[in-house]
Amino acid sequence: MSESGQKTPIFFTGNATEYFGIWIVNLLLSIVTLGIYSAWAKVRRKKYFYNNTLIDGVGFDYHANPVSILKGRAIAFVLFVIYSLSKNISPALSGALMLIFFLALPWIIVRGNIFNARNSSHRGLRFNFVGTVREAIRVVIGLPMLIPFTLGLIYPYVAHQHTKFIVAKHRFGTTDFDLDVKVGDFYKTYLKVLLFILLIAGALLALAAVSARLNGNHENLDGIRGLFMFGLFAGIFGILFFLSAYLHARLGNLIWNNASLDNLRFESNQRARDLFWIYTTNFILIIITFGLMTPWAQIRTQRYRVEHLAVVGEADFDKFVGDKKAEAKALGEEIADMFDVDLSFG
Repeated sequence: MSESGQKTPIFFTGNATEYFGIWIVNLLLSIVTLGIYSAWAKVRRKKYFYNNTLIDGVGFDYHANPVSILKGRAIAFVLFVIYSLSKNISPALSGALMLIFFLALPWIIVRGNIFNARNSSHRGLRFNFVGTVREAIRVVIGLPMLIPFTLGLIYPYVAHQHTKFIVAKHRFGTTDFDLDVKVGDFYKTYLKVLLFILLIAGALLALAAVSARLNGNHENLDGIRGLFMFGLFAGIFGILFFLSAYLHARLGNLIWNNASLDNLRFESNQRARDLFWIYTTNFILIIITFGLMTPWAQIRTQRYRVEHLAVVGEADFDKFVGDKKAEAKALGEEIADMFDVDLSFG
């Protein structure tokens, strides 16, 4: 790895007003066409965010064919309908279908990553994903099955191995990404989250005791109880936002700061308190505007994440060699989307 400390910032030039036009058209056409246009909407949305993410003044691009995505979604929808109907026919049949889907998860994740990577490019050079189903079986099925037998103690290791598999199996052209992150850092992150959850659980138990005393009081304390319950639920939402912000910031920094591409490495400096503020205010504004501030929230979040990331080293992209392979089918990614499987790694 190069010792050059040259830092190339990454910029996001997306505009909320401009993106609102794309978002509202995507939404309305998806509704009018009963979801058919959603495949084109996805390509337009991803293309906009890719094009406006710039390294050294050059943006990324997204090349997926909406028809391929639509075909994949159609197959995913048919499979979902079959599963839904099977629950009314036979519990054993629905259970068997769920088992088949579970066993197919490694293939779905691998194909989804291949499709997404090969349809992404920078400076005309495509990305790729070279992970195999055999490797995915270990991190998607094998290791997670040990979680209940270890009372969850193995979970940080499972997360570490899954993340390493996703990152290190990506390529830019023919150059492999690498991830040299210690499993101990994952344990430290999740241990802090666990301790925080235990402290909050203790506080909630104490508040529950106070609530029980208020409910047992026969005096007219309805107003106080109402304020108490409002504060309790607001606090719970705040805790969830904070935990999400902490994990996204900590794990995002951990992954990017230990990832590399040939002589290039990355530097991420996201802060949990910044993301907590962004997530909380985004949520409030989306609620009070009945969803109309969603584009602004998405642009705001993306800008923060992108502009707190930089490329470190001599960013000479001309030396990377492209890998001209056939484009992947969309089926894997779309089945994964249908069943809410997150394939992102940063």
